[in-house]
Amino acid sequence: MICLLFSASSLFSASPVDTHGALKVSGNQIVGSKDNQPVQVAGMSLYWSVWGGERYYNADLVNWLVDDWNITLIRCAMAVEPRSTNGQQGYLADPEGQKSLLKKVIDAAIARGIYVIVDWHDHNANANVNQAKTFFAEMAQTYSSTPNIIWEIWNEPDNTGGSGDKGADTWNDIKSYANQVIPVIREHSSNLIIVGTPFWAQNVDEAADDPLSGTNIAYTLHFYAGSHGEKLRAKADAALGKGAALFITEFGLSIADGGNTDKTVYTNEGKAWLDWADQKGISWANWSIMDKDESSAALVPGALAAGNWNSGNISQSGQWIRERLKSRKVYDFDPIPEDTLKLPGRVEAEKFSSKSEGLQTETTSDAGGGENLGYTTPGSWAEYEIFVSRGGTYTASLRVATESEGGTVTLKINGASVGSWNVGNTGGWQEWTTTSVSSEFSLQSGPAALRVEWSGSGSSLVNLNWIEFQAVTSVVNHAGSLAGNRIRLLGKQPGSIVVELSADAEKVSLFSLSGSLLKSFKARPGKVKLPLGKGVHLLRIENRSGEYISVPVIGY
Repeated sequence: MICLLFSASSLFSASPVDTHGALKVSGNQIVGSKDNQPVQVAGMSLYWSVWGGERYYNADLVNWLVDDWNITLIRCAMAVEPRSTNGQQGYLADPEGQKSLLKKVIDAAIARGIYVIVDWHDHNANANVNQAKTFFAEMAQTYSSTPNIIWEIWNEPDNTGGSGDKGADTWNDIKSYANQVIPVIREHSSNLIIVGTPFWAQNVDEAADDPLSGTNIAYTLHFYAGSHGEKLRAKADAALGKGAALFITEFGLSIADGGNTDKTVYTNEGKAWLDWADQKGISWANWSIMDKDESSAALVPGALAAGNWNSGNISQSGQWIRERLKSRKVYDFDPIPEDTLKLPGRVEAEKFSSKSEGLQTETTSDAGGGENLGYTTPGSWAEYEIFVSRGGTYTASLRVATESEGGTVTLKINGASVGSWNVGNTGGWQEWTTTSVSSEFSLQSGPAALRVEWSGSGSSLVNLNWIEFQAVTSVVNHAGSLAGNRIRLLGKQPGSIVVELSADAEKVSLFSLSGSLLKSFKARPGKVKLPLGKGVHLLRIENRSGEYISVPVIGY
């Protein structure tokens, strides 16, 4: 077992996250949780996840930026308010679509061992507090044990919608918002939280004068090299001097409008800024991966969404930033091999890395074909090198068959038992059945060792075809923050779930995780009992205005 753990760890150990661990604040610096040493990461911000920017929210793009640009950080700038009658819409209009985009990038970043900023990309976050709480509650639980994640709760407070002069968002406005959102995250995640600052994330000195309570909180600093210089750096120096930790989650080599009216790329000014950031150890993300005709865009119009660009596809700004990134420390970014067994997902029994003597593979007649493990006897075992793509809560189930009186099959991950099943006669060595779902257990992201053990009194025990691992998000932990009181979980029992619907609920639908509609009916206020098969499903509640929420629920 020790050798297996060492082997799996060494395969991925050189990535940024495996090197440093989760990031945390220590004084005015951001350090790695593994060694408490200062860490500076650098990379790219994606564009708004609308208006064409959504094309770049994909795993191939992340892999290309890691391999060709040497990024250690990527920022998901999830659009919140933008609405469109044709094309991608922001979170307020399409929460499921936006979360789907984010998860593609987040999961790819986790797989490559880099850090990822989950950015509530909104100038008016204080007008969307409830929606932000819903979003961060779900995401924080989904990625609760994932060291790669950084939470950015308000992109850029601006001069509209606040209580200040002419509607400016004041630091008090921002603190009020943060003090509502941060506790929701902290219910599930202790990861670094970055909080926006007044005047388009420039007045970091105001945050330093009156910092938020709590731990592991940093403050946002944004600049555009053609508009901001020494005066803003002096503010940042003052904030650092007062003990505030800063994070440059967005900057451009253009003027402040992104380079629409002035196409100049301000590389000299950008160098002064990044030299200063290097000296102070402040992490940064450049705006942006987009093929828009503006000087802050890293790409020229028509650049492929999956990367694989030549120099003609990269703008002047993008080429300068790429060279700056490539001059930084290079981590040993070993990609996860294609045949790596990833969780959540199915582990085929024949994909073992080692096994006990006597255990054999054989052709299976089960649906899907392939091979199963057979000839199991008391004391048989098989071991697997797996990679947990997303830390959090999981369940497991087995596909088994036996002609004998059966036996017990136990799963262990990193030496700890996560499930055990007593399997009786199924009617034949190729008469397959799926076991019950295990109790919930927690896994951290990264490499892990899976071991299957057989025990029993017979000479032949239980054939095994596969092991299914499902990530679980409980509706119990989300219901209170989802769309007022529209849905509340009252109880669950094998084969069903009981919920209470409020008066504004119009329609209830139940989907499989693959998106297939299982059941749909008109809602009525009060208690409703829903049939629920084994496994994870999506429960969708729609109100009279057409707005809806979708929450995962698990049946057993």
